[in-house]
Amino acid sequence: MDSNIINQINLRYNRLSQSEKKSLIKKIGYSSLKKAEKTINSLLFSKSIKEWLKKPHYDLVNNSESLLKKLCLELGLLKDLKIKKEIEYNINIIKELKNKKDPYILIKTNFKRVTEPIMVLVILNSKTKIKLSKEKIFELSLEGKEENYIKDIIKENYEKNKGELPIFGKIKEYIYIDLYGREKTYNI
Repeated sequence: MDSNIINQINLRYNRLSQSEKKSLIKKIGYSSLKKAEKTINSLLFSKSIKEWLKKPHYDLVNNSESLLKKLCLELGLLKDLKIKKEIEYNINIIKELKNKKDPYILIKTNFKRVTEPIMVLVILNSKTKIKLSKEKIFELSLEGKEENYIKDIIKENYEKNKGELPIFGKIKEYIYIDLYGREKTYNI
């Protein structure tokens, strides 16, 4: 549905005559046709509404959200309740995600540094952390599928590494840090 909205905007906008486009551009707050078309084209080339809203766009007239709403209003798309709800849903998700922490899984081992060079440890330290998509975790948590997803990632990581991380040793446990900074331990 999300990319369908971009398609609808594209269809309706490109059907307009040049004079209708100029009128529309003035209604949404632009005085420069060139600047407005550049911004609108940027929206039209986005893969989805969510992608557009995540861009920190501001052109001294509109930000991502205000341009989307104004354009949809003037093109008559907000009359369609499904489109209106989809836009509001995506706006709310983006706002909600800004306040959340990046989720990750920390891999704990029995490692004790003895003679290992510090630079090697710094480089390999990324192997002790599994970064997760904030959006995916948020959506899965809304669906009640977050726990199973985390368990699957842990199982896959454990099998891939055969229960041991190079230099760091045998994997003891996984600690999942969620969107709110809460920790949950998964023992092996």
